[in-house]
Amino acid sequence: MPTVISKYIDNTAAKYNIPKEHFTRSVVAAAVFLYGLKLGFPYIQSLCKNSTSNNSHQNGHPSIISSTAGDENSVEPTNNNKVPNGNSVSNKTKSSDTVVTKRRKSPGINKEFILQLQKLVKVMIPGIWTKEIALLSMHTLALGTRTLLSIYVASMEGQIVKYIVRKDVKNFALMLLKWLGVAVPATFINSMIRFLENKLALAF
Repeated sequence: MPTVISKYIDNTAAKYNIPKEHFTRSVVAAAVFLYGLKLGFPYIQSLCKNSTSNNSHQNGHPSIISSTAGDENSVEPTNNNKVPNGNSVSNKTKSSDTVVTKRRKSPGINKEFILQLQKLVKVMIPGIWTKEIALLSMHTLALGTRTLLSIYVASMEGQIVKYIVRKDVKNFALMLLKWLGVAVPATFINSMIRFLENKLALAF
């Protein structure tokens, strides 16, 4: 794929008599600009939505208050609530206020998330010398052992293939015995990892 792109850049630069360095820099700059626009567009869109909702919210209050304060002879709705200064505010305005103030933010890693995670960790792991820490340590050790065994088995399989190509029966048989000797504890460790995962889920 990179060779295809480089050939396309060379052909385009030669076709339009543009220096290759300038053409490459312009392509990279355009790609970076488009990627930044893609990342920043949702943020700009949310800012525009917030500003329009705030403007409509601010423009909505004076008209409601002036209409209710100025029209003394008008019939007031039955569901209005009185405020201390004598003006009435409708339930519809209150509901719009609660919608604006209680608008949920998009999920992300912030201070609130970290505080909630700390509370969850305190519930899941009450202390250092507990059963949960022991299970977590054993699970981590089993995962590390399985990784080392996977690397060792991969190297052994490469040597087995090498001996097959060389037609070396003796070394092939020895490596096959070693491979079988490692495969038995490897399957045991895989089962142990699943067992410890279930025990951790129950403990947490």
